[in-house]
Amino acid sequence: MKKIILSLFLVSSILLLGMKEMKQEHERWDVKTLTDGFYPDLSNTSQRSVESLEKIKIIRVGYNTPRMDFEKNIITVSGTIVSMRLEKDGDIHIELMDNSIDSTIACEAVDPNDDVVEKSPFLEKFKIVKEKISNLKKGDQVSITGALFQDKFHKPFKMRIRNFLEVHPILIIQ
Repeated sequence: MKKIILSLFLVSSILLLGMKEMKQEHERWDVKTLTDGFYPDLSNTSQRSVESLEKIKIIRVGYNTPRMDFEKNIITVSGTIVSMRLEKDGDIHIELMDNSIDSTIACEAVDPNDDVVEKSPFLEKFKIVKEKISNLKKGDQVSITGALFQDKFHKPFKMRIRNFLEVHPILIIQ
């Protein structure tokens, strides 16, 4: 009987660890994918510089922190692509630098093939963004429009603004 209980404990521990790992990949996923009920007004955006975004105070967030009021801001940032990479969660991560400061802002395009993203009212926009990004490279000049997003504290890209703000998700890229 003790062996059965021990075996059940080990199996459940392994499953819980696996779920914790999965949770970390998709922190605030509903906010990141616009499946949280927020419907942004794309006709009301503001042009922002990386420097102006860096001045915003960091707010600590947890796994389930709902969308905060300032995350309802739809912004456009223009600049040069410093780096691009595919994230573990399928998002395409772009570091963008403008000439206002020697820092970058992270901008992320969500994977339109993700099960949750497929339910977003912005799925078609996500598909268009992914297609446009496939033709971009480091050094290209772009304008990115999307939702302001407060990411959790983590090891940043060496030049990233230190308040962990991002444009996530990207809704328009030109």
